[in-house]
Amino acid sequence: VYVRDNGVHDLGLKSVTATGSATMDIENLAKPVPGVPQTDFFVRSARTDSWGSVRVESVDLAGNVSVYTICYLNDKNSGTFVYELTAGDDAPCETGYTWFWGGFFQVSHDFQAPSFSASDILSGASGDFGPSGGYSGYIGAEIGTRLSDALAVSGALSLESLGGDIIAYDTARTTMLVDTGYTQVQEATAYSQQYLYATISPELEWYVADNYYVFGGVSASLQLSSSHEVSRSIVSPADQSYSQTNSRSQIVESGSDDRAQSFLLGVSGGFGLHVPLDNRLALSARIGGRYMLSSLMSDSDWYYTRLPFFRFGLRYSMP
Repeated sequence: VYVRDNGVHDLGLKSVTATGSATMDIENLAKPVPGVPQTDFFVRSARTDSWGSVRVESVDLAGNVSVYTICYLNDKNSGTFVYELTAGDDAPCETGYTWFWGGFFQVSHDFQAPSFSASDILSGASGDFGPSGGYSGYIGAEIGTRLSDALAVSGALSLESLGGDIIAYDTARTTMLVDTGYTQVQEATAYSQQYLYATISPELEWYVADNYYVFGGVSASLQLSSSHEVSRSIVSPADQSYSQTNSRSQIVESGSDDRAQSFLLGVSGGFGLHVPLDNRLALSARIGGRYMLSSLMSDSDWYYTRLPFFRFGLRYSMP
């Protein structure tokens, strides 16, 4: 910043003072030698994503006082923070925050924790279903805005699939007619399901640095469709098969799943970052986890966890 009093009839500077807000740094400001025509100092923002201001007052040897305000603010036309110099000390440096929107793709590792028996869904079966895991992916769109320098609120709408395969092994062997005659076999029950949900996820983002943040929120999922398949298989002996199918497995039930919960609640959290591509567009990335507070089934306990999930997308800041 250069301060001058160097006109033909000017007497030169007497004093220069500068007072900045908490986020502004003022460097190399020294008291000028009386009558010097020019002095300078540096002004810079300590944070690149936070507004700030510096009030500059100069007095010349004739007693004339000049006051200016240097604003560091968000330029909505470019989507970036810029410096502006305004005469007077009442310049409105604090600016509002723009809205953003974007799209994303997410992949996750899914962990299922059922807590019910095969006999709950199939007469004559036994054994408890055990935990299982798998992978899934889905797409979505989001919109949001910054509430302050450190806080933003966003909401996402996504289409996602929940489900997978779980298995319960019978606790006792049974006598069964197989392709070689009657024999003792151990069977297992497999439950495969696929549910499609539309999910709304409001979240808060707390920025710990310019483009790094932690997030947390809730989710509400509405079921759009469901399908399932219940099958029985011979676990041992390995050389036996069902006489009806000439195979080691047979389907005993399939179709839409009336046991599926139509509405699910969940909580999520994790870490995110933005990588600016230009003044408005940024690459967005997240890693986090999500736990379903609701059981997948309406009549049994079957809880679902996504940990970790990875989200990649683009965010566009509107003018």
